[in-house]
Amino acid sequence: VKGLRGEDIFNEDVLDKIENLILSIPDEDHLIHGDYHIKNIMMQDNEPLLIDMDTLGYGHEIFEFTAFYLTYVGYTDSDPNPIPEDPSKTFLGVPDRVSRRLFYDTLNEIYSDRSVEERKEIEEKCALLGYLWLAYKTLIFEPENKHRLNYCVDMVLKLVNKYDKLYF
Repeated sequence: VKGLRGEDIFNEDVLDKIENLILSIPDEDHLIHGDYHIKNIMMQDNEPLLIDMDTLGYGHEIFEFTAFYLTYVGYTDSDPNPIPEDPSKTFLGVPDRVSRRLFYDTLNEIYSDRSVEERKEIEEKCALLGYLWLAYKTLIFEPENKHRLNYCVDMVLKLVNKYDKLYF
């Protein structure tokens, strides 16, 4: 949130609310890969092997699912020129419908004990945190990508006052 202050994309009330939401996420001992997606799973001796471990850490599961949401849904939704059915044009190398299905099937499997409404809430909390992160990354690495930045800001503003906590 500190990196977004003074950027004139969120007012101070919104930034304060976001900061409080993030600071209220409890510390937990979940193993977090931070970049878990199909391109970071390889096979070695008929066993799956996770690679790209530079973001490995511990924390609340929202951080893993936020990265997962961005990779499988958020980047495509915020792309100014999406080509959803052309796998060669997507990061994961699969059509958008396959990518989304991987995200939603995983969410529904892991949280099968939760109601449909609770799973939607988990998705939206991940979207809120994810689009906040993507707005920050866009400002730093792609400041000319106004479409992505505006999309992220709109999504954050749509979701920020919907929840009093981000954890689940």
